Amino acid sequence: MVKQLIFIAALLAPVLAYGASPAANLAVSVVPAPSGGGNCPTTPPPEAQRAGFTTLAYCLDGAGAKYATPSNWIDCNESWAKTFEWYYGFDYKHNFCTNFTQTTDPQTGKTVVDFHWNSNTDPNITAGVSQGGQLNLVMSNSGCGWTTNFQCASQGLIYHPPTAAPSGGFPAGRLTEIRFRLTPLLPNTDNFHAGFSPALFDWAVECDMGDDFCIQSKGNRFLNENDIIELFGGRQFGDSGTHADSPYGSNICPSNPVHGVCGQFLWAYQNWLVSNVPGYKGEDTQHNYGLMLTTDGINQMKACAYVDHFLVTDYPGYGTNCFTYQLDAAHSPSGTDLSYMLTQRKYLSLWLGELYGPHSNECASIDPSGCAVNTKDPPDLNPGQPDQDYYIEYIAVWTCAAWQTDPTCEANGITQ
Repeated sequence: MVKQLIFIAALLAPVLAYGASPAANLAVSVVPAPSGGGNCPTTPPPEAQRAGFTTLAYCLDGAGAKYATPSNWIDCNESWAKTFEWYYGFDYKHNFCTNFTQTTDPQTGKTVVDFHWNSNTDPNITAGVSQGGQLNLVMSNSGCGWTTNFQCASQGLIYHPPTAAPSGGFPAGRLTEIRFRLTPLLPNTDNFHAGFSPALFDWAVECDMGDDFCIQSKGNRFLNENDIIELFGGRQFGDSGTHADSPYGSNICPSNPVHGVCGQFLWAYQNWLVSNVPGYKGEDTQHNYGLMLTTDGINQMKACAYVDHFLVTDYPGYGTNCFTYQLDAAHSPSGTDLSYMLTQRKYLSLWLGELYGPHSNECASIDPSGCAVNTKDPPDLNPGQPDQDYYIEYIAVWTCAAWQTDPTCEANGITQ
């Protein structure tokens, strides 16, 4: 996903990619979930075991007691205090915390966190409120710098949970996964109803507090954005992968970027997953989506996409799964050594989409005439738009045991 500004049990018997086996005498370190709930995985998935990522550094547990009350974990009132896990990415002028409830997923019977879009009463998120038009939750209180509520100074340094890490965030080497479903899915031909949703990805701690922060304050340093999942408009299309984000990432583009995109799409289209991932039924069914990043600790990073812990087969024309980035100067188009990216700590961002409406970005640029007919101002903001639900079982990060102080977490090396 190309960022326009800026939210996570196995289903199947584990399928080991390339026939690899977990290491013997596996030492597992599981950090107790903040909620003490029941959805968080207790054993590292096979791909994480192969990489040496056997410590559960973070888990948002949809069944946990903490997550039953949104104000326990979301900064609902934009205080920017360093006591929350997730913050608004913008000042939305609307309390979306009331959209989060802990409930039972009617499909599975499990307790989950449900984010419910009410198509009649929730506001359209427009460019004037959110660049990119997304409801954006981030593990960073830097949203104070993007909103009209400038409280950054009073809160001190920008905060990136988990707090145990020296500068917050997570190391480069890790498996990040989300288990959830979105329902209902909309037809691919619908251009003016559901918005761009959902997405879970990372962003560099050092580049926080503004799109130009790395450029202006860090000596023209760059970052690579890693997408765990991105579903377009709640429709039957998605991708997972790594994308170099302009202006930071222009130097990391492959020499022949796929479809002109600066980065790699690692999987795409629901019907491809149905055909190529055992037991996969669709985005409206609970599945696990993961992206694992491994490094050689020197100048290479490998990104591999997994669905239900199965290494996804390459989608023709959309790049190579397990793409390896060469970050040394010899392989950089600009001749710049980008190896420092292996030491950049990252925080997570969750997009939960938007509702199209008469003042939305999409109505202004994609289908003005269709939007004029199919959307209007309150009280019914989105005629014909169904309510949508995101049933989240968990979001988890597996990494190395020394993740709090080791920004790279090379662990077992780059091989996946």
